[in-house]
Amino acid sequence: MAKRTQQAVDIAGNTEVTKLEDGTVRLWFAPLEIEGLGATEDDARAHFRRLFEQKLEYDEEAREVFEKWAPEHIIEIEMSDEEIQAEEEMAELATSAGADFPELTPDTFDAAVASAKPVLIDFWAPWCKPCLFAAPVLKEIHDELADVFDVAKVNVEDHPELGERFDVQGIPCFVLFREGVEVDRLVGSAPKEQFRAAIDEVLAKL
Repeated sequence: MAKRTQQAVDIAGNTEVTKLEDGTVRLWFAPLEIEGLGATEDDARAHFRRLFEQKLEYDEEAREVFEKWAPEHIIEIEMSDEEIQAEEEMAELATSAGADFPELTPDTFDAAVASAKPVLIDFWAPWCKPCLFAAPVLKEIHDELADVFDVAKVNVEDHPELGERFDVQGIPCFVLFREGVEVDRLVGSAPKEQFRAAIDEVLAKL
């Protein structure tokens, strides 16, 4: 049986690893000018990952640069049995979490966001792992705030025109609408506490 593979952006293959004179290991990722330093290569990679995640989360210009760079540096990686099982479990959990939220189409979108009650639209795709991670977190938050806002989903793989219409550059992207007008948006996934705080901040603008 052929092994399952997954597509990944080849960050490691495009990261320069250097051992400095003082013994420190330096990782340099030129596209985003990120430097990870550590006493060992593992330490340097951990430092690099933190900087990389922070840059993509908080630096919109860096995110745009990476999104242009990434499609030209995709590689196929063979998945382990453990990774396959974890991916299947994550997909099942995301499907279950999103079952209560309507999937919108170009024909139903405008009516769904016209409500006076705020509606948070989850722009996602089934191949997007951060989208799958975010789904159960969003359900937990919505269960706590169901009287405050509604949630609906848009699969940008099935309906790319909606992603283009609202200039969705990266997913998951959560856009809050009220009476058909965008209030604000959040991009990327996060732990529940951080995600809840971000949603509370957006809702405070109403």
